[in-house]
Amino acid sequence: MLADPRADVPDWLVARAVAKRDHWSEHTGLMRRLLPDVVGLLARGGEVDAQAAMRALAAARWQEWPPSMAQPVAAFLDAWFLDALRRPAGEGRVGEVFTACSAAVGSASPWLRMWEAERTPAADAHLSDCCRSWAWSLLDGDPALFVFPPWDSAAVEAELADWIVSYATDRLAESDVADAETVRLLRLLPLPEEEREARRWVVDEG
Repeated sequence: MLADPRADVPDWLVARAVAKRDHWSEHTGLMRRLLPDVVGLLARGGEVDAQAAMRALAAARWQEWPPSMAQPVAAFLDAWFLDALRRPAGEGRVGEVFTACSAAVGSASPWLRMWEAERTPAADAHLSDCCRSWAWSLLDGDPALFVFPPWDSAAVEAELADWIVSYATDRLAESDVADAETVRLLRLLPLPEEEREARRWVVDEG
């Protein structure tokens, strides 16, 4: 079925193919074959591992494809993340979409810039939710926060941590959506490790 470009591929097989990318000998050809199906699944929130799908896309070196193929992929990623940011608080799976888009390009920077430009209550609420879930992982240096070879996952995590320290923490502190504990934890990130460890469990510093 996957070898026939005219055959309709069921959603379950699309999801399995991108999750088991090492199983296929002609990975790039497979991703080009399945890309419309993968995009459709992601856009409608279907049952597919978004980060696995984007790791598979990165492994296919989509950015080196001819412009007629690469440009639509880039446009989809931009539209997908922006749509997630603009959905009401509690919707949009922003954290999942963010990590997936970062996996696709090997960098968090394009999506962080997009987040900066999106100054809306919804984007602030999503930022608060994501930072709340990221805070402990970043403080612990959790290697599972980003796992997407072939890129340097640690470098992408460092991009995110630097952005939170230099920008996101102040944005959340000035908003009315972030809880004080999340902001407190984020403010510990730039501190030396010993001081950070001494203060991280202090609930009331005032």
